[in-house]
Amino acid sequence: GVITSLQVIASLDQAELCASFPQIPPKTDFARIDDFDKLPVRSQQALAEYKRYLNAVPPKAFAIAPGQSAFAWMAGGLEAINGALARCAERAGKPCRFYAVDSDVVW
Repeated sequence: GVITSLQVIASLDQAELCASFPQIPPKTDFARIDDFDKLPVRSQQALAEYKRYLNAVPPKAFAIAPGQSAFAWMAGGLEAINGALARCAERAGKPCRFYAVDSDVVW
């Protein structure tokens, strides 16, 4: 449709929608985004996937499981942030946390 009014209309599901977005931690000084030596997951596969993550288009997120037992990342869509956490948790069998979101390390 075409918007023909300047009146602001509130949606009743706005609060629910906002609550579905993950809380993204602020950028930290743990490491530069391209500092591979600080990446908590030390496998060759993790390093290769993190390099792919760096070249991906935002929005994007890289998540790591407690104990660095698993990792996952997603990019390029609105579901990337939630998807990285969900995929990581599925692999690890427990909740994960973000290592990086877009171009910031948040670990």
